[in-house]
Amino acid sequence: MSEQGFLVCADITGYTHYLDESELDHASRILSDVLDLLLGEVQTPLRLSRVEGDAVISYAPAADAVNPQVLVDRLENTYVAFRRALDQNVANSMCGCRACANLSWLDLKFIVHHGEFVVQRIGTQDELVGPAVNLLFRLAKNTIRETLGMAGYLAFTEAAVTALAIPGYAAQLVEHLEPAASDDSQRLLVKDMAPIWEERRARGTLDLAAEGVLVTMERQVPARLTVVWDYLTGPALRALMFGSDREDAQALEDGRMGIDAVYVCWHGEARLEHRIVDWDPPVRYAFLAPVGEATALGEFTSHPHIDGTLVNFRATVPRTSDGVIIPEEMHAGVAAELTEFFDGAFDRILEQLESDLAAAS
Repeated sequence: MSEQGFLVCADITGYTHYLDESELDHASRILSDVLDLLLGEVQTPLRLSRVEGDAVISYAPAADAVNPQVLVDRLENTYVAFRRALDQNVANSMCGCRACANLSWLDLKFIVHHGEFVVQRIGTQDELVGPAVNLLFRLAKNTIRETLGMAGYLAFTEAAVTALAIPGYAAQLVEHLEPAASDDSQRLLVKDMAPIWEERRARGTLDLAAEGVLVTMERQVPARLTVVWDYLTGPALRALMFGSDREDAQALEDGRMGIDAVYVCWHGEARLEHRIVDWDPPVRYAFLAPVGEATALGEFTSHPHIDGTLVNFRATVPRTSDGVIIPEEMHAGVAAELTEFFDGAFDRILEQLESDLAAAS
């Protein structure tokens, strides 16, 4: 039976040239590690289809109720993980061989299409079949690098951009017309990944443990990972969870939530900001929020588990406005207050989720 959905090709650029100009044994091991990394990054909402040489093919069926922003974020985070792995290879290697020296030749591109396809189970792989799949493969060999000067990028077909339905994000994409054998060229909309990598590399990775974790909690939630993510990040449901009168979302310039976007919780006339400081949909996000006269980092992480999703919450020891940790004699009291608050928050969101699931059944 055919279905609709997103089709994604993640393709390592410079692969063939890298192999040709490097010591084969060492180069092949490095490329194997890189492909393993890409396979590990094929996470919800994507499903793995297969590996095709230097490319990883995945898909996200519409039946999975894919959150379009989560898909875009997943691809961007995969690119960042890829570039970080290359940097770490260079930094950690004492080897002077060409395979290590030539790593800068490698980059990563994504082609994203949306259309109809059939999934055929062949052995352990989901083979994708249909004209939309054929188009995806044809577009993987394109002239974007030559015409736009981008080595790493996300390239969306018009059908994919329409299905994403994120106007602010689409407005920032660069148009590219890909020549075709027929008279009909393909219009692609392209996002350069180099600026995103430079910004993420400069920012680094947030480590709550380094800040001093004060509270740790976990709850089993009877729903899929992507559903739980929507409950944890949707403004209306966050208002329910945090017991606020309402909640606004101050999105980024492209209309998405992400690092530096802000949730605003309203309690009467009181306005409390929760600023996002780390964002890895649909598994993790962290935010800076007020705790009394101080502020603390909070973090939700979610993982598939038996009969649903396991959600972990952590909060750091609060700091004053000048960065000083609150006195140690206050820690136990603050920890008790946060634990009680988030116990109630989880109870409210679980009650709402169970009500929604019951109404849908």
